[in-house]
Amino acid sequence: MALITTTKAAQALGCSPVTLRLMCRDGRIRAEKSGRDWLIDDALLPTIVITHRGGDRSSLALNQSQQNSLYGVAIADILEVLAECQQELPAFNKELQALQRFVRERFVK
Repeated sequence: MALITTTKAAQALGCSPVTLRLMCRDGRIRAEKSGRDWLIDDALLPTIVITHRGGDRSSLALNQSQQNSLYGVAIADILEVLAECQQELPAFNKELQALQRFVRERFVK
């Protein structure tokens, strides 16, 4: 994880640094405030898509494949945590297995 300024992120994304700063301020992009600057994790850049609607209004959007990719990672992480809990908390094995089944049936296609 490397944090970069909104100026460098804007260069990489082909948009205005002002647009990114506003999006950081509004919470549409996860960023850290450092003094006057906003710092963005460079690993997030591939997930940021700038769309322009009506002049200079901008929004953060993820395309469908990016959404599916992030969704799959989140589900995999949940299942991994449940598996670790089973090892650490054997007394709750039955409940954790039921929760794993639910997650798989409901969210894994």
